[in-house]
Order: sequence, then structure tokens, then C-alpha cells
Amino acid sequence: MNILITLDRRYLDIARTMLYSLKRTQSEPLCVYVLSTSLDEEDERRLESGLADEAMEFTAIRADNLAEKVKTTSRYPVEMYLRLFAKDFLPDDADRVLYLDPDIIVRKDLNKLYHSPFRNASLYKATSHVKFLMRMLNSIRLLAFPRKVYPNTGVMMINLAELRKIGNEDKRLMRIMRRRRNLFILPDQDVLYIAHGNRIELIEETRYNLSERIRVLRNADEKDAAIIHYAGRMKPWKDGYAGKLDAYWHETREQMEKDGMA
Repeated sequence: MNILITLDRRYLDIARTMLYSLKRTQSEPLCVYVLSTSLDEEDERRLESGLADEAMEFTAIRADNLAEKVKTTSRYPVEMYLRLFAKDFLPDDADRVLYLDPDIIVRKDLNKLYHSPFRNASLYKATSHVKFLMRMLNSIRLLAFPRKVYPNTGVMMINLAELRKIGNEDKRLMRIMRRRRNLFILPDQDVLYIAHGNRIELIEETRYNLSERIRVLRNADEKDAAIIHYAGRMKPWKDGYAGKLDAYWHETREQMEKDGMA
């Protein structure tokens, strides 16, 4: 199972926690690709410590710096965009990859999500909580024709094989970033909506991308969730968390401490 993460140094320990939860719950070996513009060898050793073995292999990839060409903030660093260029960095024999944000806890096997076919030549599988009216408003804001899906990019199956068939894909993405950067609110999601909003296959958000917001809106039982995502500004490793999903983060950290991993 190919896994992609993108991060900077600030999220090393957060990503270790996610990867620990991932490794504990999967039934097949994992190939983890770590895509970054800033991690050095010491950072990579720290990330892999206690995790790297036959069940979880790591490949660190240094990406060219896009910072001067894209809109970044302290909350949305340049690493945020790297997932959109995954096809350029991963091996040619990798036909698909599962992207995971670092601020996630994986609770169940993701085998079914990973191996299910891409329907109708879709390029991505992702969740979306944005309904028709908000899609129309986003289209107006971004000066774009309405697309079918405005994605949450925190959990995505990426169809590398199909993306490689698209000519001038990178130039198109960079053109969108350059010309509309001042219109972005959630930059990577805005770019993906404009570029491929009609070729995104929806997956179940209460199972594969459960946040506190979605738990409340959908009245979802978190025990059914395979992936819990601490999306937004509220994080379980910070003070002031309001909700109940932080319990899974703290349980994972406690287990890491018992295993000498924290």
C-alpha cells in the first residue's frame, strides 16, 4: 500500500503519531513516501525512528521549492501543494497512492478504500461537505465554472496512472496558482476544485474523514470511522479542544509512550 505524506519540521511528531496509528491497523505492508521541501536527514531519522521496518518502508523525497510561485501562510505552507504534484515524484510503477494529512488517527484497515477501483476514470477519491449552494459560491469566488465536487484534500486516493496521461498538467496547475492566488481561501482545495472538480469520486466522510464538525452535522458514531481527522484550528495536542474525538489522539499517544515511541 503506497502512502503519501507532505509536511514540514513543525509536524514531525504529529506525523509520527499518525503513522504509528496507521501501522497498527493495516493488514498489508506500507510504502511511505515523505514529500517535503525542508526536512533534512536528521528530521527523516526522527520521523522513521521505531516505525521503519519490513511492514513500513520509508522513502524521503525532496521537492523543488514552490514558495515563490504559490500562495502560502503559516497555516498553509508550501508543502500543502505538493500532493497535487505527486505523480512527478513517486515511482513510475506506482499507479495509485493514498494521501493522508499528518493530523489524523487511523483506526481501521484501509485495504478496501485503497484497492477499490477508480470509477469513470476519476483522478481522485475524496470527501466533501460542500453542497450545491456553497459550490456555486465557491465557483463565483474563484471565477470558475461550477464543478461537481469541492474536495477535502486531507484524505485522498490519487490515481497516478491516469494523471500521468494528462498533457501539461503541471503547467495548468501552476497557471491556476499564479493567476488566481489572491482568490484562494483553502488554497490546495481551491486549486483542485478548479482543475479537476469534475473528476473527483466521493467517498464516505463519516468513515474515511470524520472530523468533529462532520460528527455533529451527520450525527455520526465515531466507532464506525476508519479515519479521524482533526481538521481546522482545533487540535487535540493544544489546549482548548472542544469535542470528543480527541480521546483517540490521547489513547494513541499513551500507547506510543508504553511502546517507547513518544
